[in-house]
Amino acid sequence: MSQTGIQKDSDQVILEREAYGLRVIVYARILLQALMIPGAFLSSNGLFEVIGVTLLCSIILAFCIYALIQVKRLKQLMFIGIAGVFLDVLWLGALSVVWYISVGGPWIPVSFLLKNDLPFVAILIILINSLSFRPLYPLLAGGGVLLVHFTIVLFAIFDDRTLYSDNLLEVFMGPAISLGLELSGPPSFMVLFAVLLWYLNRLGRKTIHEARQLEQDNLGMTQKMLHVVEENNRTLEKRVEARTSELERLSKKLAKYLSPQVYNSIFSGKQDVKLESYRKKLTVFFSDIQGFTETTDSMESESLTALLNDYLNEMSQIALRYGGTIDKYMGDAIMVFFGDPETRGEREDALACVCMALAMRERMKALRQKWYRQGVAMPLHIRMGINTGYCTVGNFGSEDRLDYTIIGGQVNLASRLESHAVTDQILISHETFALVRENVTCETKGSIKVKGISHPIQTYQVIDSHEGALADSQVFNEETDGFSMVMDLEKISETDREKVRETLEQALTKMAQK
Repeated sequence: MSQTGIQKDSDQVILEREAYGLRVIVYARILLQALMIPGAFLSSNGLFEVIGVTLLCSIILAFCIYALIQVKRLKQLMFIGIAGVFLDVLWLGALSVVWYISVGGPWIPVSFLLKNDLPFVAILIILINSLSFRPLYPLLAGGGVLLVHFTIVLFAIFDDRTLYSDNLLEVFMGPAISLGLELSGPPSFMVLFAVLLWYLNRLGRKTIHEARQLEQDNLGMTQKMLHVVEENNRTLEKRVEARTSELERLSKKLAKYLSPQVYNSIFSGKQDVKLESYRKKLTVFFSDIQGFTETTDSMESESLTALLNDYLNEMSQIALRYGGTIDKYMGDAIMVFFGDPETRGEREDALACVCMALAMRERMKALRQKWYRQGVAMPLHIRMGINTGYCTVGNFGSEDRLDYTIIGGQVNLASRLESHAVTDQILISHETFALVRENVTCETKGSIKVKGISHPIQTYQVIDSHEGALADSQVFNEETDGFSMVMDLEKISETDREKVRETLEQALTKMAQK
């Protein structure tokens, strides 16, 4: 865009702003005239005042209608502005004459006009005409109202009935006027007010021109930068593609260190990677293997590592299946919570957590048989604790390393419940029990004392789910004398399903024959 183009662009902005200001001025004039006409009827001093005021207001209203049409077309704006100032000044002077004659001109001194509210109307005229964004208009309006004021002062001086006084009390409360005050007070204020509005309008127009020039300079610089960027993009495209592939591989590796919900929320943009936390009601789960320390003393480190990884893998799959967020592994202990970053509601989150615990307990039956066949003589059992309450959840750590986790007294309570649980027991708090009682069979247990909580904590043992609570479970596990079966439908391939079906049918046939 050339310099001329910039000027045209700036002028267009100013023109639109001026048109908007003129519309506001016209509406202000219409409102003022609409108030003056009924005012003349209600408080008139005679028929002459009613006719005079109505005629003056009608002329102004007719001009306003014409002005609105032209301003809408963005035509004759200068003429509308100057003509409007002229009519405002003419209206002020004529209105003064009408008022003076109506209240009994031959018997009232001309100085009466200096004792009314005309100076305030004059200030209003200057202010209204400054809204057009033209510095000229407030100056013209100021000069016009000064001319009206000095004309009235001049007539008052030549009026023999005019009383003069230097006592301000007599001037403001009586019929006398102070010639020095009339020649210096209101005129000075009008001049200063008009000059101030002229300066503000001029400053506004200058600011628009400078802003447009700065915008053009920035545009030119931006175009140069875009050209450079385009050149660099051609070179970098292949590098970006290679880097993207590398990042995809890296992100898949990093995903192993994060809970899937957290990973998805970060890479989808729902969660920002920064130090922040918030309060939220969650259901917290803790579990560990009872007697695991004794087991570690009797196993080689390689076998122990394989067993632990097998256990954590199985439990993690169950946790993810039920929508839990895996917080961390602490040796054989697992910490999972429900309700963030995704939630299905407090009740559903609590129920999903309890159902997950039941599924884990069932899965441990199959794992014990598996480990027994692998040479683990000591049977391993888990204990679990669940609590529901408000926790502080978010990113904790430093600017260099963050850990998405939860903290708070409710987290500690869930850990204490787990430590008080016995073999294969799922111990829950009253808050969790209140949310799942309709879907899960529980047995009331004793109260426990927890460090940091003054009152005893009522506990409940989860027995089993009601019919339908674990309807999505795909694991079947049963153990009796002479019979043992563990079947996970999700892990049986299509090829092996036929073999399993044949084996079950053969077993049922032989059982029916006995």
